[in-house]
Amino acid sequence: MDLPVEIVVRGTMLTEEDDALIRRCAGRFPAFLEGILACRVAVQGLRRDRGGPPEYAAQIRLVLPAGDVAVAEPPSRDRFTAIQEALDAAGRQLHGYTSDHRRHPMQRYGSGAMARQTPAALAVAPA
Repeated sequence: MDLPVEIVVRGTMLTEEDDALIRRCAGRFPAFLEGILACRVAVQGLRRDRGGPPEYAAQIRLVLPAGDVAVAEPPSRDRFTAIQEALDAAGRQLHGYTSDHRRHPMQRYGSGAMARQTPAALAVAPA
C-alpha cells in the first residue's frame, strides 16, 4: 500500500524536483513503521524583511494510529534545503518513535498500574 502524501504550498511554487523529493522521502517512511495513515507536508514561502532574500519553511505531520509525529524545522533561504531538513527530521523522529515503542511496548497502553505489570501478572486465573 502506498503512503498517501498530501502536499500544501503557500506563498511559493514547488518545482518538479521539490515534489519528487517529497514523494521519494515520504515513500521511505513506511520502512520505519507500518500503519502510517497519512503524511502531510506543508511548504511555505515566508515574507521578505526589507527586501531581503525569501525564506522557506517546511512542516511535516505523520498520522499514526497511536498519535501523530509532527516536525517544524527552522526556516531556510533555500526551498529544497528546507524540505530536505524537515524530511530528515521526520525520519529521525519516526525512528525514535519506533525505537521507544520496541524498547517499552507496555507504555503504549498507558502509564498506570496495568502498564507496569508483566504479561504473566495480567493473565486471568482459570475459575
